[in-house]
Amino acid sequence: MSLGFHLNEVPLISACLLNKMNEVKTLIDQLVDVNAQDSERRTALHVAAHFGHYECIKILLNKNARPSPKDSRWLTPLHRACAMGHDDIVKLLIDNTAEVTARDKNWMTPLHIAANNNHVACAEIIIPTLLHLNIADRTGKTSLHHAAYNGHIEMTSLLIRHGANISANDKRQRTSLHWAAFAGNVEVITELVNNGADTNSKDKLGYTPLHCASASGELAAVMKLLELSADVTVVTINGATALHVACQSGQDDIIRVLIKNSPDLDITNAKGETPLHLAAFCRVQSDGLELMVEAKASLNQKSEDGRTPLHLACTRGPPSRVQCLLSNEAEVNVSDNEGNFPIHLAAKNGLPMVLNILIEQGANVHSKGGSGMLPLHMACLYSHVECVRLLLEQMTKDDIRQTLDEEKRSVLHAAACGGSIDCLKMILEQGVEINGKDIYTRTPLHYASAHAKLNCITELIAHGALVNVSDKFGRTPLHYASTSDEDGRCVSHLLKKQAKANKKDIELFNPAHYASRFGRKLVLQMLLDNSASDLLAHGSGMPKTTPLHLASYHGHFTLVDILARHLHSLDAKDAQGRTALDLAAFQGHSEVLEVLISQISAKIISSDGPERLHHDEALLSKDTVSQRTALHAAAMNGHTSCLRIILDHLTDPQQADVRDNTCRTPLMVAVANGHSDCVQLLLGNNTNIDARDKEHRTALHRAAAYGYEECVDALLQHRADVNIRDVQGKTAVHFAAACGHVALLNNLLRVRGCVHAAQDKRGFTALHWAAYKGHHKSVECLLEIPSLSSDDPEWKGNPFSPLHCAVANDHEPCCDILFDSFDSDIINSKDSKGRTPLHVAAFYNSPDCLQILLTKEVLVNCQDDDKMTPLMMAAKAGHSNVIGILMSCTGIEGPNIFETDLYGNTALHIACIEGNGDCALLLLEKAGVNAISICNDRQQTPLHISANKGLVNVVVELIRLGSNVYAMDKDLHTPALCCASNSDTVKCLEIILNALLNPEKYEKSHKGEMNESSEIHEISETLEKSEISELNEKSGTVDENHEKPQVQQSEIQEKPETHEKSKVAEKYEIHEKSEISEGLENSEIFEIPQISGKPGKTEHSEQTETPAERTS
Repeated sequence: MSLGFHLNEVPLISACLLNKMNEVKTLIDQLVDVNAQDSERRTALHVAAHFGHYECIKILLNKNARPSPKDSRWLTPLHRACAMGHDDIVKLLIDNTAEVTARDKNWMTPLHIAANNNHVACAEIIIPTLLHLNIADRTGKTSLHHAAYNGHIEMTSLLIRHGANISANDKRQRTSLHWAAFAGNVEVITELVNNGADTNSKDKLGYTPLHCASASGELAAVMKLLELSADVTVVTINGATALHVACQSGQDDIIRVLIKNSPDLDITNAKGETPLHLAAFCRVQSDGLELMVEAKASLNQKSEDGRTPLHLACTRGPPSRVQCLLSNEAEVNVSDNEGNFPIHLAAKNGLPMVLNILIEQGANVHSKGGSGMLPLHMACLYSHVECVRLLLEQMTKDDIRQTLDEEKRSVLHAAACGGSIDCLKMILEQGVEINGKDIYTRTPLHYASAHAKLNCITELIAHGALVNVSDKFGRTPLHYASTSDEDGRCVSHLLKKQAKANKKDIELFNPAHYASRFGRKLVLQMLLDNSASDLLAHGSGMPKTTPLHLASYHGHFTLVDILARHLHSLDAKDAQGRTALDLAAFQGHSEVLEVLISQISAKIISSDGPERLHHDEALLSKDTVSQRTALHAAAMNGHTSCLRIILDHLTDPQQADVRDNTCRTPLMVAVANGHSDCVQLLLGNNTNIDARDKEHRTALHRAAAYGYEECVDALLQHRADVNIRDVQGKTAVHFAAACGHVALLNNLLRVRGCVHAAQDKRGFTALHWAAYKGHHKSVECLLEIPSLSSDDPEWKGNPFSPLHCAVANDHEPCCDILFDSFDSDIINSKDSKGRTPLHVAAFYNSPDCLQILLTKEVLVNCQDDDKMTPLMMAAKAGHSNVIGILMSCTGIEGPNIFETDLYGNTALHIACIEGNGDCALLLLEKAGVNAISICNDRQQTPLHISANKGLVNVVVELIRLGSNVYAMDKDLHTPALCCASNSDTVKCLEIILNALLNPEKYEKSHKGEMNESSEIHEISETLEKSEISELNEKSGTVDENHEKPQVQQSEIQEKPETHEKSKVAEKYEIHEKSEISEGLENSEIFEIPQISGKPGKTEHSEQTETPAERTS
């Protein structure tokens, strides 16, 4: 059967499949399960619905068969009936409560299925049962989309008549008209447009129905859309018109129609390409280019990358397109932005027929393109023999010998890099210098060796190439061959020709280093057979990084085994004091680790007397930077397998607690990076769970700070001590609360013996920290602890209470929770300097908390130990908005503007002292004339102080209100004499003198500029330094800018980045920097040399790359 129903799998299904009514009745009488399912979860009802067995369905439904069971594809019997067009069964199922909106795995409903298969009668039955017809499938398509795409005109009309949304978009924002146009369904297009569909609607990419029809080659649809007023000038998000799309797709008939209807044939897309550009680059056989040329499209217009249609035609062909362009006077010697001419692109892409046409039409074979390369360079570099032969015929031997690119590479360099022996021989016949050097002093043999081109290497050496010549970096051909020679034949040939295996580059690396870096096993073996003692020497005159370091770091375990067998000792250290074992553990190369440990054990056993190293000491050698071991390295990066291998080979289990220079153990490092598997492994090896680092922090402190719940659970299961304090006196509970890790905090608090209200050295508890950081969930969690009831309130630690902390950072939710949890005393509680939460809110500009406090029984005029009120605090800090809130409070005693501090200053005095002119003006507005004559202990009025501070607008207002300009302070200074020698205060003096001489003429409207001092005096040591200064420290505590304590996740230095063999986009390139790996050595080695010109744009795929480009 077409649906794969299996006979005899379920007897009832088999009977329904064959429509054997008597057998169906018999089985039902035997009380078989009418809902039994086969292996695809199909029931008898599915089968009967699919094959249209009406009577079977009636019997099954009468025997309580479920009307809407879903099979493995989520299809219901109603889906099956709609698919086959059994409208009588559709009605029967719906009458028996079948689910009409049931979705299959593609989210298609029965109506989608009916619309897709044009079963109109089924749709007519379903439609009245639906609330609307616009249910979308998984791709966003409605039933109308399906009907339109499949060309079902009758179904389309039915859906539209019943209110289907013509403008509905699928997930690509395509309408039904887009799909009808794409499929070329002309009748449906007409029906949709006649019912209001927009012919110029755009999908997500900006395609209109006309674009869709043009792309799919539906000529009739294009003509119908044009007839229905579709706009040919509409562009996609990439700036393409329908003509661009047709030219790119090679739709010749549509190109003809669109040419006639397009007002501008040279319109450009976002890349500056005209339709002619795309026709020239079309991948399929098409006459689009000829049609565009015939229509007089511009032949020489350049795209954004400077390419003409001829450039693009020369990247792919066929020759007829190139001939057509040139026959119509396209410019043959025009360059693109990279400097390449069409002839360069033809040579690069190996198109000899195109190349011949270009030469016949006057293309200059001596023109220099990207990186100064000639077409001959390109043909040699990409090994196009016929193009090389053709170009050589156009040039003299002198031209060939003397031709160099910008980096002074000859065509022989290019041929050697390209690797074609035929091209190489043809160039050698021209007498090109065999040992010619480019600007890096590399010869052709360097390039042939770098790409392991054995035939070219052999031919070059046979013609006198020097095998031991060094480039500017000291690298010989053997160095480069050692990086790329997989089978060893190139290296073998070079060694036979007396290449020096022990020659060093300028950073002292020899070929064995290069072979080890790139994992060339056969090459390394050859080199070691040739000169092992010289190649593996370690000490004076040799780099700290050995071949063993390189092979271990990059995971070449077979090379590690070879090297280890040749070495007497494996404890050599690199510049950072790391051994090969450290690097293997750091990178997670377990196979390398196994080899190294095996070899270390063997060498220890074979060593004699005092030279014998202790086994564990060899495995846990410490680096010289941070004193970390291989265990630390594996733990930091989560390499559980490596960690297990090292632990299994330790003779002393206590060595698992080895410490670095900050006393951190591998367990701490694993926890700090959240590697729970490593944590479990270490704990299972009886590591010291409560070990402390230099800051006295344990692994649990770190897990709590970073929120690693799995790590915390593991530590708690192994009975980690939750009450250990660091040097700041903080426990893990402090860190969890400060960092807002609520679930973790809850787990810690549930530990038996946990000191919930522990205070750090400043007296701050976890509740203080949670409130200060604004973690209201943590605050709630802490306050749910029974021991933190009002009888033993948490805030009785440091008198700078949790409410003070919450208010300091304007954490309104925390304040609400604290108000609800404690009695009213907390509202007016005082810190060690007598300051209430209202003082803090005023000083730190916490408007939300301030307004909440003002709704409580707060003492607005409460004075601290310096007799400062909250209003004075706001004036001191320059928060005019806070002053406004305080002055406008109702329902409670308002702030006393005339209250004085310990030195007799009112809030107005203080605002002037701090240079806060806006605050002073606001206070004057509220206080009026009553405040202007009050003197402080130095007999200074606000006018004295504002004049001294240069507060021009304040001076103006004070004088306007009648302030006494003759008043003298203790030093017998009038306000005029208080003015200092700066421009603003001079202006103040002028105003005052004018008032003295002509008081009746003084203008009240005089205005000046304020120059407020930015200096903010300290409120107190407590607020800024004592009570909460620790909250802003960076010495391991939690501050506003650092959610977590200074338990750095990068406790072991960053993993050195590896610089793998470069997948260069340009073949003609040798990289100047080729590092082994960042963090091992700052050495510029170990990359395969390439030859290249300047990188070019690749906007037309690989065929439109500049000649300088080629994948290695």
